[in-house]
Amino acid sequence: MKYLRRLKPSLLVTFTLVSFLVTSIIAGALALSIERQLERLTLQQEAEIAGDQVALVLNPNLNAGDLAGPLDTVRYAQIDALIRSSILYRHIVRIKIWNRDGLLIYSEEKDLVGRQFPIDSTLQEALDGGITVNISTLEEAENEFEKGRFGPRLLEVYTPLRPHDSTEILGSYEFYSDMTNLERRLAEMRYFVWGRVILGFAILYGVLFTLVRGASRELIRRNQENARLYEETKQRLAERQQAEEALQRSEKMLERRVEDRTREIQRQRQVAEGLRDIMTVLNSKRALDEILDYIVDQAGQLLGMAAGAIYLQGEDGLLQISASRGVDPQVVGLKIPPGAFPIGQVVLKRQPVTVFDASPAMPELPSGGLALSAPESIALESMFKRFPAWLAVPLVVRGEACGAIALFYYEPQEFSDETIRLITAFGDQAALAIENARLFAEVKDKAAIEERQRLARELHDSVSQSLYSLTLLSEAGRRLSEAGDLKSAGHYLTRLGETALHALKEMRLLVYELRPSALKTDGLAEALRHRLDAVEKRAGMKASIILKGVIDLPFPVETELFRIAHEALNNTLKHAMATEVVVALCIEDGHAELEVADNGKGFDPDALSDTGGLGLISMRERAERLGGSLMVVARPGEGTRIKARIGL
Repeated sequence: MKYLRRLKPSLLVTFTLVSFLVTSIIAGALALSIERQLERLTLQQEAEIAGDQVALVLNPNLNAGDLAGPLDTVRYAQIDALIRSSILYRHIVRIKIWNRDGLLIYSEEKDLVGRQFPIDSTLQEALDGGITVNISTLEEAENEFEKGRFGPRLLEVYTPLRPHDSTEILGSYEFYSDMTNLERRLAEMRYFVWGRVILGFAILYGVLFTLVRGASRELIRRNQENARLYEETKQRLAERQQAEEALQRSEKMLERRVEDRTREIQRQRQVAEGLRDIMTVLNSKRALDEILDYIVDQAGQLLGMAAGAIYLQGEDGLLQISASRGVDPQVVGLKIPPGAFPIGQVVLKRQPVTVFDASPAMPELPSGGLALSAPESIALESMFKRFPAWLAVPLVVRGEACGAIALFYYEPQEFSDETIRLITAFGDQAALAIENARLFAEVKDKAAIEERQRLARELHDSVSQSLYSLTLLSEAGRRLSEAGDLKSAGHYLTRLGETALHALKEMRLLVYELRPSALKTDGLAEALRHRLDAVEKRAGMKASIILKGVIDLPFPVETELFRIAHEALNNTLKHAMATEVVVALCIEDGHAELEVADNGKGFDPDALSDTGGLGLISMRERAERLGGSLMVVARPGEGTRIKARIGL
């Protein structure tokens, strides 16, 4: 900007000189243009004079015969007198009249009359009807008498001749004018034009210079103001740039925070999904070992560990790995007492234990009296070197530590509180799995006891009573046979056979119930077929199953339908005295229909509606739990039909 200020005076001078030069060029061009225009007008004026001379003097006084050939003496004298009296004046130095053949029929220079010359372009143009004006340098052959007498140049004018008795151009009138008068006139016009142009442009330049000088001063003032504004703007731009850089740093910091927060949210979401999946696994019927393996895998995926293990305390009080990932087999089989090494300390203290860097050497930690074999010692020391960073939390069940979950890392690192909380959450899930397994075992044992008690009651209420009845009936039949009452003895023998058959059915049913159910492995259709083959057919009944549609139902639905069929078949076997039973299963139109029909003695459903006998209430409740209904069709002596309809 300072450099620009130093250049301002020279710029003004430069502008002044350039504007003067441009103005001068424009003025000169304009003056030349005006000068040439005036010259053309002057020449045009001469042409008009020649045209007037021809129109007023020559054409009326010439006839076609005058231009046909050379003039005789009388006619020449007449035309010469006419021309000298009316046309030839001071500045006209030569007059010539031509015919169309290039014959010079008249000239005040008599030596030229009668001579014929080649027709040049200017003469031809006049013969064609045009008026030509030309400044001749007197180089043509016809100019031999003019050259050297009237100066180096003459004004030459050609005008077509059309005699009064002809409509055609029969010749041309030519005169030469002295250039002295013309040049004087042109010089006067030139001086006038150049003087006025120079004066006008001088005034214009003076006004322009005054305006430019005032404008330049204003421009300098504005430039100074602009320089000040420039410095202020530069300062503001620098401040703005600093603010933008600070904003960019803030944006980058915010982006990093957003990325960190996003990763944290994703991690939390993954942890939540992992814990949810673990809860799903906990609610399944998987074995405890499978659940613990799943928990270790989930912890490894979400916490980025290199290896991990879940230790459980056995009946001997020692800790041993129950689930692991990436752990040396020698270490897996190692039993650790509470208080030994990091794992034992976790259980003993019931608090998380961290080892940030065990790479320099195996740490001297309390061993708890643990005696290690050489391979175990080598494996444990190798594990400390391989995984220098450890994190372990206790598994607490009912307020007591029953084990620990441990994570191992390849690189030394600090463990954040968030990481410790996450591994603690996985430890809680593992503890919950252990507690669930214990409760499930207790429930299973209780269910087995209750099932044994139920079977004992069934044996006592049915089979034992039937066997006792067989004993009484056989004794009565024996006595009647010995007494000779064969008819009565036969009656007792018939009852004996019926009671034995009933006892056989009861035994078949009890034996079937002692076997594991085929429902879970084979599906509903095969489980029903297996039931009919194992119980009804072996009890002497004609049993069949009818299937329609694709039998592929959710397991809870199959379970409830099987229980309904099971109860209905039990009623048929125990009470209906039927010889035939048919089970029909139909899947169509978004519904499942199960029907059990027999040809037994039937019953009156209304008589049982208040008490709900024969297990009808339990069957109806099962159907309603599935959003369906149960229909019973039965009449005494006409068999029974039980139909369950479930929407899918």
